[in-house]
Amino acid sequence: MSSALSHASSAQSSDKVTISEEGKEALNEDKALSSKSADTEKALSSNMGSTLHGKHSESAQQAKEMEEEKAMSPIDKQIQRVKEQIEELQERLKELEGDSSEAADNERKLILDQILELTGVLMSLMEKKTRDAKSLSA
Repeated sequence: MSSALSHASSAQSSDKVTISEEGKEALNEDKALSSKSADTEKALSSNMGSTLHGKHSESAQQAKEMEEEKAMSPIDKQIQRVKEQIEELQERLKELEGDSSEAADNERKLILDQILELTGVLMSLMEKKTRDAKSLSA
């Protein structure tokens, strides 16, 4: 039996394959495209590397935030968005400091209501996250 396998194996290794001219052209085109793609990938990689190494610190920070966001769970993303909304509202509130007009007072009240509502949403999300974590560990 083993001699039949070795005979079959040696018969298979002596088979030859030929490629038509169209096949050769297609293969050469694929190789050329692959080479261009590799060059582009190297350039992009180099550019990304320089960005992440601080040449463009703002871009590096954005890239880092995007990576962190990708690693976040959906509930963590929601929590992050609500926190950002609260921060934006707090900044708007600071901009209104020193303005004692009635319009500014009304806007402050609206902003404070929104902050209060978002804080409630944030608490609910955090409670849900805690419950989810407990149910996964149990």
